Amino acid sequence: MTSRLLGRYKDISQAETWVTENLRGSNNFSFMVELNEDDDKTDPINSSDRPLPRIIGSIGTPAKPELEPHQKVVREIGYMYRPDQWGKGYATESTQALIKALFEKTDVTHVIARTDSENYGSWKVLEKCGFKRVDTADYDNVTLGKRTVLHYEIARPGYAIKGEQ
Repeated sequence: MTSRLLGRYKDISQAETWVTENLRGSNNFSFMVELNEDDDKTDPINSSDRPLPRIIGSIGTPAKPELEPHQKVVREIGYMYRPDQWGKGYATESTQALIKALFEKTDVTHVIARTDSENYGSWKVLEKCGFKRVDTADYDNVTLGKRTVLHYEIARPGYAIKGEQ
């Protein structure tokens, strides 16, 4: 989508288009993360009287038809969680489950992830899940200016990670 600028949309229709395009297809691994009823009952966002799903984040690696040949070997994951749920292990648990599903249900041999160098929580999640840091790169963030991104990779057992033998 050409009108999108690093996750920023000019109107709701652009966000709806992104969701529709990224959830299409049978090879899509994108999920909402919801708390069980037995989990923490305090929820400052869902405070109505009616029961609502306890959506706390999302994780996935959407299939993109234009990248299909590449995605048969390498998929990139991403996740987002509500800030009030950070540090509770949900990102680690869901990342481990997603990696397991990708390696069990697809022929993907490598999964990659990228995170800002100052997003300590995210790179700790990746490292706990077995990802290895393989590269860094500088980039310009629309909101934050010059930044450094860390590139991570994990391989299916029996396959090498970039730079490893």
